Amino acid sequence: MVKRGILEINRERLRYLERPGPGSTIVFLPGLGSNYLKWRAVWPSLPADCRLIGLELPAFSQVKDLARFTPFLKAALDQLGVEKVILVGHSLGGLVALHLAVAFPERVTKLVLVSVTLPDRQHPTVAHRLLLREGLNQRVTKAWLSLRKRQRFNALVQRILHINLRKQMDCGLAECVIDICSHDWKPDVKRLRCPVLCLYGQKDQWSKAIQGSQLYHLIKGAHLVMVKSGNHYLHHEKPELVGQLISRFLTD
Repeated sequence: MVKRGILEINRERLRYLERPGPGSTIVFLPGLGSNYLKWRAVWPSLPADCRLIGLELPAFSQVKDLARFTPFLKAALDQLGVEKVILVGHSLGGLVALHLAVAFPERVTKLVLVSVTLPDRQHPTVAHRLLLREGLNQRVTKAWLSLRKRQRFNALVQRILHINLRKQMDCGLAECVIDICSHDWKPDVKRLRCPVLCLYGQKDQWSKAIQGSQLYHLIKGAHLVMVKSGNHYLHHEKPELVGQLISRFLTD
């Protein structure tokens, strides 16, 4: 039986979806333009005894830089009674999961990164170019206080990505993207100690697979799977396959 719930952390309400189970706990984090409910399609392909939790990320207005996601996520795990966890993160959610695995290695037993690439100012992905084009790397955070600016960006994102950012669409997004794109990820990645699975779609236009393979090479002992004809939202497009690949990784 799948149930829904709400966690209250620092006056922020985070929704979650849970399939109880006596086995290992797997927590799924969404990326920008997705949501925690989308992971449910993957669950039928996972071991029946696993406890599965799809968790909403806090609004950017509450975090403003990537490091602040970590205490939110740790507090959520504590409230859910999760001591050891297998983290699965898509895109931005994968960076959040990676950050937690580095900060609290004793809590994360395995890590699955879906369509996750390290931001590169010299060779940004299409997704990063879209955001950076709006001046997010030009120290114009104050411009985001302009409602007209935000409405224009929101319309641009919805037209190009066909997504609705809802509560994530505020000036905190600008600050968070600046932080993500300026952060030196290589030392963090090299500190990872848990087993890691990297999944990419060969036709991903937002986070190029070649940049994903660069991340894979930085992680000692990582597993890499390139999904033929897969795009950025692999768990939307091929949920059964993603579930099977995660299940196989769990038993390795």
